[in-house]
Amino acid sequence: DDHADCDRIQDPYSLRCIPHVHGASRELFRSAKTIIENEANSISDNPLIFSDTEIRSSGHFHAEAVAQALDILSISISEIGAISERRTHYFMKGIDNKIPMFVAHNPGLESGFMMAQVTAAALVSENKTLAHPASVDSITTSAGAEDLVSMAPWAGRKCLRIMDNVIQILAIELYVAATATAEFHKGLLPGIGTKKVLNVLQRHVRLSKGDHPLYEDMATIAGLVRSGKIVDSVIKSVKLE
Repeated sequence: DDHADCDRIQDPYSLRCIPHVHGASRELFRSAKTIIENEANSISDNPLIFSDTEIRSSGHFHAEAVAQALDILSISISEIGAISERRTHYFMKGIDNKIPMFVAHNPGLESGFMMAQVTAAALVSENKTLAHPASVDSITTSAGAEDLVSMAPWAGRKCLRIMDNVIQILAIELYVAATATAEFHKGLLPGIGTKKVLNVLQRHVRLSKGDHPLYEDMATIAGLVRSGKIVDSVIKSVKLE
């Protein structure tokens, strides 16, 4: 009966498979964290000096493990951004008579969040290129003595870029979803965690109908994501592993 006269039998993957995608990324994060912490706590000098008379050359300085861990981390973080943008995309399509296209008060006359979603899509596309593994792109240096280098510094720099992009993508999703909830679902009672997120957002940005500049609020929400304030507000009420 729930699906009588309904052409949507199942939710799209970006909604139905959130635990599976986010869970995979969390597992890879834990793995990368362990590898990088092990390397940070290991001896990486060359040569290694064991005593006044015993000095040996070594390869412990090689950052292949760090590079591969950062490459894996880049891929896992990119996927968090990719699935977030897809969820934002579905708001742009509108939801029957519940939410108008682009979450605009007057679709056709107003743009709503159309360009915000375009921004998220552009950042996702940028991450696709940045997520290419740096560790597979060695180039020989030092007259051939360093014939297979890790490219770990580049792996780290582009991982930071991906992280920043994903923070902005998540901020856009939060802004869109919060506005849709606050303006078009006022009669519905959100869950405990969702309510906490809405409270934080409403203290810092304007969730309202009608076109207005979005970039300042997007930057504010990105700052809240980056600082951990949004997650912290949820953790206080909902147990997260």
